[in-house]
Amino acid sequence: MNSKIFDQWDSLSPPKVENKKSVINVKGTNAWLFKDYLGTMGFLLSGVSLNEKFPNFENLKIFNKKEKLVEQSGIPNLRLKNCLEIHLEPFCDSNLLVRILDTLSNEEPSGRFDSSLLLDVIKRVLELVKRPPRPPSKQEVIGAWGELLLLHSFIKSSDSQYQQSRLIMGWEASPTNRSIIDFMFPFLGNGIAMEVKTSSTGRIHHFHGIPQVTVPEGFNHGMVASLVILENESTGKTCADLVSSIKEIFIGTESEIATITGDFVKKLLTRGSATFDERFRFISNESSLRFVEMPDVPRPILSPGVKDVEWTAELENCIVIPDSTISTIFPEVLSNLL
Repeated sequence: MNSKIFDQWDSLSPPKVENKKSVINVKGTNAWLFKDYLGTMGFLLSGVSLNEKFPNFENLKIFNKKEKLVEQSGIPNLRLKNCLEIHLEPFCDSNLLVRILDTLSNEEPSGRFDSSLLLDVIKRVLELVKRPPRPPSKQEVIGAWGELLLLHSFIKSSDSQYQQSRLIMGWEASPTNRSIIDFMFPFLGNGIAMEVKTSSTGRIHHFHGIPQVTVPEGFNHGMVASLVILENESTGKTCADLVSSIKEIFIGTESEIATITGDFVKKLLTRGSATFDERFRFISNESSLRFVEMPDVPRPILSPGVKDVEWTAELENCIVIPDSTISTIFPEVLSNLL
C-alpha cells in the first residue's frame, strides 16, 4: 500500500455541508482524492475519455463529469474537464482505492492515467482483494435486531410519509460516521436521543462510553431502550425479515416510497452487514422493552485523568419511564412490537 496516498486522504477534514467534498491532488498525476461528509474516500481522474463503458461494480460507483469544480481552501476554484469520479461504498476499506491508485502508478509512471487503464486496474484489483467477508457475530446481530425492531415500531406508528422519512433519517444520524447514539430525533419533544441496548441474557448491557448515556447538546431528553429477546428458530424473525417488514409499511406515492426506501438502504449500509443477517431468529414479547432515563443508568465514577471508559451495567432495578410517557412521544410504539 502507498501510505503517502492514504496519508494525504486521511489528512483531509470532511466537509460540514452534505453536498460538498474536501479535495486534494495526488502530486504529479491527474488524480484527485476527495472525502465526503460521511468520511468516505473517493477519487477522480481529470482529462480522460468519457467513452469507456464501465460495468456496475458491487462496491464502487463511477460517474462521468464533463466539468468538475474543485474548491480548495485559500486558493481560487479550479475547473477540471472530462472527469471520472469514483466513489467507494461507506462500509468498505478505503485501502481498496489506495490499491487501485497504487496499481495505476505502477502501470503508468508518468501519472497521466486514462479511463481504459482505470477499468483494467479496477477489475484486477477487485479480483485480487475479493474474499468472503467475515460474517457478523451473534452479538452484533442481536444489537442490529433490536434497533431494527424499534425502527419498525416507530415507522408503523407513524401516519405520514414525511414523518416516516424523518424517523428513518434519525437512525444512525451522525453526519460523519456511525453515531455513538442510535436514534436522534430533534423534531420530537424538543429533541429526543435514544440508545438501544439488546440482550438475550437479561437486562445486563455493555456501554461503549459515557457519551452513550449523555444527553447530546441541543437535545431535551435522552433515554436508553433496554430490550430482552429470545432466540427461537421456529417462529423468530431474522434481521433480514425485519428489514423486509419495514419496507412493507412505507406509505406515500410510488416516488415517495422509492425515495424513503433508498434512504433506508443507505442507513442499513452505514449500520453494517449485521442488518442483513439471515442466520439468527429472535422473538420479543410485551415485557421485553423498558425505557430508562440516561442519567439513571449506572456508570463508573471517573478518576482524575480518565477521559472515558467502557462498562457493563445491570438495568433490571433502574427506574422505568412510564408507558404513558412513552406513548405521548411514540404513540402505539409498545403495541406495535413484533
